[in-house]
Amino acid sequence: MENQNEGKAACKQMPKSVITVIVSCGIFVLMLFALSAVIGTYVSAILQLIIWGSLLFFFAKGGRISRLILIFYITINILGILALVIIPSAANKEVTINLLIIVLAIIAPLITALTAIFKKSALQYAGFCCPVCGSGKVKSKNLAFSRMICKSCGKEWQ
Repeated sequence: MENQNEGKAACKQMPKSVITVIVSCGIFVLMLFALSAVIGTYVSAILQLIIWGSLLFFFAKGGRISRLILIFYITINILGILALVIIPSAANKEVTINLLIIVLAIIAPLITALTAIFKKSALQYAGFCCPVCGSGKVKSKNLAFSRMICKSCGKEWQ
């Protein structure tokens, strides 16, 4: 029996870096749910689930814009968590090693996702690398990122 996926150029295999981003963000969302169960804020957890779920869904499909939004959203979450925990505890002079370990445990999946999203395989999966020369120096021809142009060789692709 032959492989049914042979000859299908449209079928892209998801690289490990993209899987790492999805799993890491999933772990962070599970931590958000655990935290919301302790605090009792279920509405914000549901909204976070909708936001993270839609971003990860379109990122997994290879969306260029969702990749950029996901990078921004992960960065904002890391900075927000650090500002939420570190600034008040530093003002009260209550910064302990236990607090730093807890904060690092919370943001570790986000840092892992952020480093994995910048790998070359994740760039290629989202179409941010030239299919001819393999260069990562590309620009968008339009605001929707549906047409890309390589700065090195001038090749245009969709």
